[in-house]
Amino acid sequence: YAALTGFAGEFGMNHVPGCDLSGIEFVQLAEAPQDVTIEIIKQETVAAAAPLMITSNNVTSIDLMHDGAFSRGWEKLRIRLLDAQGSPIRSPELTSDLYLRSAYGTAEFRPETLSALDFENGEAVVQMLPRGHQTVVVQVQPGGILSSPMKYEKE
Repeated sequence: YAALTGFAGEFGMNHVPGCDLSGIEFVQLAEAPQDVTIEIIKQETVAAAAPLMITSNNVTSIDLMHDGAFSRGWEKLRIRLLDAQGSPIRSPELTSDLYLRSAYGTAEFRPETLSALDFENGEAVVQMLPRGHQTVVVQVQPGGILSSPMKYEKE
């Protein structure tokens, strides 16, 4: 079943926040035969659900900034520690280090571990080397904070 704004009926999408679905007619596009066997070729976990646990006395969120794309070579990733008002914290108080990982894709980070000493005026700069052409999503642990995706672009 399809409509411009999403799926309905058995897919549980008959209400989309912020969208008025009244007056939209849902039409059955196709139905799979009942005797079709579905084979799972590859299964990946893109990001695991984890409680937000920033180990700090004054940091309430982390902002990961990048240009959204990569080609070849090292990319610059800026990490900002923010307070409850969303302002950068000049002197963060971290009770443990922050670890950078790839939640999706493969990349190398320098450094891959950050302490409070790595932040200058609430911001740290990390070099990231994506491996291959797959989109990369960076994760900061503990906390499971995810960056927006960085997509490969040919030079």
